[in-house]
Amino acid sequence: HSNEYGFTQVNIGKPLLTSLGVKNYADDYEATLESIVRHVNTKALNKSVVLMANGQNQLEFSTLQLKAMYGAAPNVVVFTTNGFPTFKQALTFL
Repeated sequence: HSNEYGFTQVNIGKPLLTSLGVKNYADDYEATLESIVRHVNTKALNKSVVLMANGQNQLEFSTLQLKAMYGAAPNVVVFTTNGFPTFKQALTFL
């Protein structure tokens, strides 16, 4: 039966950016970057994507930036609103 908000079921999974491809888990970072590049079609359009993360010094954002730089998404940059990498630092990669 539904609750006061109208939901009949709530499913909870693991957070998006948690796995670097260790053991039997897929690399969440690479999959996320590949999806962004494919959705925006950055290579064909010769465009860059700047991702803003509303957060502070969380390793996930730095890891995402490093995976982009050294992987298949060098035209995707990440910055945080209150931490590292900053907006100015992200702009240096464009």
